[in-house]
Amino acid sequence: MKSLWKFSAIAAVAVSGSFAHADVVLPNTPTGTGSELVLFVRDISAGAATDRVYARGLGISVDNLLTAAAAGSTPVTPPVTSIAYTLPTIGPDANLSAFLGGGSQFVWTIMAADSVGTAAFSQRYVTTTQTDYAAGATLPINSALRTIWGGIQGMFGDLNGVLPDAAGSSTATGGLWGQTGTAYENATTWFAGGLQNENALGQAANLFILTNSSTTNTNSARVFAGLDVVLELNGSLHAVTPVGEVPLPPALLLLGSAFAGLAGVARRKRNDASVAA
Repeated sequence: MKSLWKFSAIAAVAVSGSFAHADVVLPNTPTGTGSELVLFVRDISAGAATDRVYARGLGISVDNLLTAAAAGSTPVTPPVTSIAYTLPTIGPDANLSAFLGGGSQFVWTIMAADSVGTAAFSQRYVTTTQTDYAAGATLPINSALRTIWGGIQGMFGDLNGVLPDAAGSSTATGGLWGQTGTAYENATTWFAGGLQNENALGQAANLFILTNSSTTNTNSARVFAGLDVVLELNGSLHAVTPVGEVPLPPALLLLGSAFAGLAGVARRKRNDASVAA
């Protein structure tokens, strides 16, 4: 997959497995910061237990990516409005490392949501998906977003019930997303809202923030984007083009090739001179 957006040249921060809290921040919290982004990984290996779902709060809120005010005030650049966000590199904790060691095939996603009503831009949803809205994929409509809210709110609430009550905790199993036999089995389509969010381990995904554009159900949602992300086979989560590892522009690569060529010519001339002597 091609990276759709550029990144600022700020050094990436390695984040350890420890956090300051145990539970994920629930949607629509009194703090006004919105829901916390949650990483989900599901074991789809043959014969895997139906509750083999890992979940971990990433310590990043929806507001970190896009505030409610910014969602409503940023000029629209159809079909996707760009946002500036630098994702730190987040390494696996002990639970994720053990989880990945217990299977052979996995899918993953990042989800978050925030809703403070039905007015325009009051509902924000974060998802990672193979769908590319920037390349012309059909945008979801406002009514589809509204059907999502109850599912994500319930899943995050129940997720807090299965997280160990200790700082820096994550689930080894029972993370709920797509978990067979639960009310959250169809969370892989955002509770039938049409937002496909399954990604293979090691497969890059588009990270989008979707908001309701108005109170009219049939209007297209607003879509914001800032980066492509990937969960590596070893459990490391990072931007597709790691910040601080910006590729050289083609012109500089050509200039480097030219210098290398001149150096080669100079060496040949010195060798010829030595032979003649």
